[in-house]
Order: sequence, then structure tokens, then C-alpha cells
Amino acid sequence: MKKALVVLCHNHVDMTKKFMQSVLSELDSTYDVYLLNNGSTDDTMSYLVDLTKNNADTQPGIYIQHSDTNLGFAGGNNLVIKSLLKNNEELAKLHHNSENFYSNVIFINNDTLITKKAIEKLIEINNADESIGATGPISNMAGGSQGVKVQGLTEANYKEYADKLASTQKVNVVNTFLLIGFCLCVKTNVLKKVGLFDEQFGLGMWEDNDYSLRIKKAGYKLYIVKESFIYHFGNQTIKDFDMKQLFEENKKKFIAKHKTFKLSVSMIVKNEERYLPQCLDAIKDFVDEIVITDTGSVDSSKEICKKYTDKIYDYKWDDSFANARNNSLHKCTGDWIISLDADEVIPSGTFLYIYDLILNGKADAYIFPIRNYMPDNTYSISTTTRLMRNKPGMEFRGRVHETVDKSLLELNCKFENATQPFIHYGYLKGVVKTPFYRHLCMKSLEDDPNNFEVYYNLGKIFFHDDKDYQKAVDYMSKAIELGGNHYLIFHELAVAKYYLFLSKHQDEIKDIYNEFEKCRKTIPKSFPEFTEKLETNMKTVGKMIIKDEDKK
Repeated sequence: MKKALVVLCHNHVDMTKKFMQSVLSELDSTYDVYLLNNGSTDDTMSYLVDLTKNNADTQPGIYIQHSDTNLGFAGGNNLVIKSLLKNNEELAKLHHNSENFYSNVIFINNDTLITKKAIEKLIEINNADESIGATGPISNMAGGSQGVKVQGLTEANYKEYADKLASTQKVNVVNTFLLIGFCLCVKTNVLKKVGLFDEQFGLGMWEDNDYSLRIKKAGYKLYIVKESFIYHFGNQTIKDFDMKQLFEENKKKFIAKHKTFKLSVSMIVKNEERYLPQCLDAIKDFVDEIVITDTGSVDSSKEICKKYTDKIYDYKWDDSFANARNNSLHKCTGDWIISLDADEVIPSGTFLYIYDLILNGKADAYIFPIRNYMPDNTYSISTTTRLMRNKPGMEFRGRVHETVDKSLLELNCKFENATQPFIHYGYLKGVVKTPFYRHLCMKSLEDDPNNFEVYYNLGKIFFHDDKDYQKAVDYMSKAIELGGNHYLIFHELAVAKYYLFLSKHQDEIKDIYNEFEKCRKTIPKSFPEFTEKLETNMKTVGKMIIKDEDKK
């Protein structure tokens, strides 16, 4: 069966020429290319006409269409889809194909450069299973999980990189909620079932989000193929328009179309004026309700919140984060609830993912990764339940390190792990909360002396904040004794015991390092192999020396 490429061309004829050079040099007679002159005012149409004349006897086959006006991404593709599917049906009958003449249709921008291996890798994965509806490549100019940075990559050497990547035997795919429209490989059967692109998105933006969600609603999976690389110049046509305005207008259209559920956000706030605006700006268009409990702000936090919601409730702090969170949680009226901190941001891509989970997921609660940024611009990852179906009886528990999980488990809720992150900026504040958290943990032990989670959390405080490795070992050992048979506790205990051991033998370790230092000063320059071995040993021992900031 043949495959078809669909390409829209709106001005920038030089880009189209580069693209077609890559197509004609790479693809064979098993491909047809459908090109639309989408309202161009430059020499695009004359180039396309010359292209068909000059390549009449070459492969792949070339079909051209013309529109006097720019129909946008959706409208332009739809014009081509209609003629392509008509040809598909007629050619299938002519060649006695069972149903389709084209197995796959690849929608691809004219500001890209392709290789045959990259295109065929997309098709190979797409055809690997009936449950797969569409695939997309990685690229030097793409957002989210499809974007990659390749040092020194140019349009002159991209083919070498792309072919090498596509030649690897390992299959590396990512099950995703979104495929970007710059290169989208769709099975013909799926295209016929899902239908045309939605033309309400006009010139462009968000129509690929819409189509991805529709493919998933139809019961198919989307895969990013990590062995398929397409070189992308990026935004060569859309940059001629107001991209920010298009993005915001079409975002609203997307939300209005797909949000068939009510979504609430539950928050607690105290003196969060630094991060609240970016937190609330990120969620205001995607949710129906923001419910905020203020536990005693003395800055402008409440005034900021009033710009986004009228559901703001005062709460007298009673040494329990769970009680404060429940004050907001139980006032939420949405079908689903997001639990959010005021120093966090939910990226728009994560919101699309949340919509996908709500519309197509099978769970009642989702555990999200939290990307915790540090002052040195690194980040750590933690996980917590942040999206849950609104169920009677659901509640947070715990004075500190509170979770909703236990109550959801008692309600027989199904959990699943999510992949897209929330972004947390709280560690950039420079506020030391260790004494406060230790105080709440100690009060929690008074409430429940046999709670292994509290012992574990205290062990982490003694280890990470106090550098008291003996107490860390004692409290984590007690957590395990009380039934905390969890891999994280075992790991933290092992690390704490390692540091406790090192702290007791620092003099001997430093003595060993000093002996290596003496050795390094006396090695003749004619023994480079020995020098390399020595440096390796010194690094190993050097890592065992506890720095001053890691001491108790």
C-alpha cells in the first residue's frame, strides 16, 4: 500500500523548495505528495506547477491544489483530505485493494526536512498495532516531549543524525496525550473515523491539540517515536501573524469545546503574594472554580486572590494542614478537583493532559510528579495525588505531609500515576520551615504514637536538615518497625546509615586521601596510566569526606 504526504504552502517558497528537495531525494514510488498552495502571494504556485512538469516521470507522485485565500491549517488540510480520500477510494477499487489505497497519511509542514528512514519509522510504529491511531517524531524545533536539543545540528548534517537514529534496533516510543501538527502520521482508517480538522481554529494553533484529543476519544493511542527525527525550521508561516493572539483565542475555543465537566481547584494560602499571580494566571482559563482558604495572610495575598475568585474563606490556623485543606476541599462543587499549592504552576501542556485523563482515563485519582526547583536552577522530583474525582467522604489527613490517599482508598478509588508535571517554586523562597515541620510532626506523634509515616518524616528532617545521622537512623528504623515496609524508607535508612558510618570514620578517610595526595606529588610524568588510576581512587575516597555544610 502507498502512503501520502499532505503539505500546505503559504508563501516562503524557498522553504517549500528545500522541503521538496528532501522529499524528491528521499522518497520513492510508494509515496504520493499532496501540495496545497494555500493563498500564497509569492511565487509558490508557479514553483508548484513547474515542479509537476519537471518531475512528471519521477517518483513520488505529486498532486497540487490551489486556494485563492489562506484557509489556515485546518481548512487547508481539509481541502486536501477531501480530494485525497476520494482518490484513495477510487485507486483502491482500481488496484483491487481491500479498503484503502493509502495506509497512512502524513500531515507535514513545508518548513521541515525529511529522511525516508524517519518517515518509515513513523509508519512502522503506527502500523504495529490496531490500537495505535497516530504517531509523531522528535525534532529540533518542537515543544514538550517531542523537542530535543542536538549539539551542532544544522540543515547540512541533519540527515546523518536522523538516519543513524532511525537505524537503531531498539524501539523507543512514548505513549502521549498530544502530537504536534508539524508532522503527524495518521492511519487512513483513523482519519476516516475521526474526520476533518476543526476549522473554528482558523489560521492555526490548538487544532492539533483538538485532533489529538479526538483520536484518543475514538479509542486510539498516540505515540511519539523517539527513533524518528524530522528537521524543523519552525514557525515559518505562522510567524507572519499575531501568534500570541491566535494562541489565546484558540485556547478558549478548545476549552469551550472539550470541557464537558466541571473542574475545581482547592488551595490554602498564607502570605503567598510572590507566587500567587503566576499560579492563578496559569489556571484561570482552564478551570470553573477556584476555592481558597486563607490561614492568616498579612501581605496582599487575599487581594490578589479576589481578582480570580470570590470563594475565599478565612480559617484560624490550628496546627493542621489537613484541616485547612479540607476547609477548601469540602467547598468544591466540581466533578473533579485539583489540589494546588500557591507556589506552584500548572503548565498549559499539563492541563491538556488533565483534560485527557478526565475524558479518557479510567482512574478516580492521579498521582502527579512535582518538579521542585532549587536556587541553583536544578530540580528534584516528588510525587503526590493532585487530581481526584469529587467523592463524598474524601478528606486530607495528617497535621503535616498531609495526603488524601487514605480516604480515597477507603472509598475504593482507583489510582494511576500521571506523567506530566506540576512546577513548584517554594524552595526558592529561602524560608527555613524545619522547626515548624518538626513541631507539627511531634504533635502528630502525640495524636498517633504508632504512625510510621510520622517517624519517617522526622527521620528525613533529622537527616536532610539537621544532619543528625544517628537520630535519622533511629527514627527511620522505628518507622520500619511500625510497619513502614516501603522502598523509600529502606533507601533513606540505608543512606542515613552510610552517612552515619562515614561521620564516625572521617579521620581515617582523610588520612587515606592525604596518602593518595602524597603519591600524586611523586608520580613521574612518564606514567599517565597510573596517574589516571590514582585520580579515580582519589575521587572515590574524596566523595566519602563529609563537607562542613553536611555535618551536624
